[in-house]
Amino acid sequence: MNTNESGRSMIEMLGVLAIIGVLSVGGLAGYSKAMSKHKINKTIDQITQIVASTRALFAGHSDYASLTKDDKTNYKLIQKGHLVPEDMLTVDSSGAVNGLESIYAQSVEMSNSGKRASDDNKAFVITYKGIPQDSCIELATQDWGAGMSAGLVGVCINNAAGMSGVIIGKNASTACNDKSCCVVGRNLSIMEASNACSLPENTVSWKFF
Repeated sequence: MNTNESGRSMIEMLGVLAIIGVLSVGGLAGYSKAMSKHKINKTIDQITQIVASTRALFAGHSDYASLTKDDKTNYKLIQKGHLVPEDMLTVDSSGAVNGLESIYAQSVEMSNSGKRASDDNKAFVITYKGIPQDSCIELATQDWGAGMSAGLVGVCINNAAGMSGVIIGKNASTACNDKSCCVVGRNLSIMEASNACSLPENTVSWKFF
């Protein structure tokens, strides 16, 4: 009698452990998915704020020339102009801003588009580094709108230099392969983004005017 009860108890315990194991795996998968979605939404909010704040600060100027690639000068302008959320600023031991960081704990860069023909600093580029594949695809295909109100010039994956060189208003053809992709005047398609977001950590750039 005692032997049967012990055997039954052992079987029941194993069953309970199996159920706990399944629930734990499901819970971890659900948590991972929820965290990924949270980071994507956070990044979208950050970019939306950056674009709105930058365009508002430079509304009375003819270009974004002051948004230079000189890090120290740039960081001072970004901080004083409140161009990015406070939680994106990283500081050194003296309290001076020495970088921008995303929710992925990777660097973020901002600069004007440079002097190229008719695109004489008339736009600015936001670059996020270290974006995981699943997040890269969703962020690259995010609908930022179209036309003057949105100000989107184009999106680029794993080729920030290519995006900074795109001239506003130029109807350039799409340049995509299995490692990078740059498009002008629109968002990337899911297929383009899926092919280009091929690295464990990807670089995504957006150009706005």
